[in-house]
Amino acid sequence: MSKLIHVAPAEGRTLKEVNGMTVPAEGRNFPDSSWWRRRERDGDAIISKFKRTTKKPKKGSEA
Repeated sequence: MSKLIHVAPAEGRTLKEVNGMTVPAEGRNFPDSSWWRRRERDGDAIISKFKRTTKKPKKGSEA
């Protein structure tokens, strides 16, 4: 499985996914790929470490 990265649009930019959907301003997690690295190189995207979007319940607690 590919490493996950967090991708967000650069200030004042609209960023599209490979499928044409718009990436929200807060960004989303995606598999690391040359597609996103090119967007970063072009100044359209900001790439950071993977951000966990859901929290796992603590062991022994009810969810």
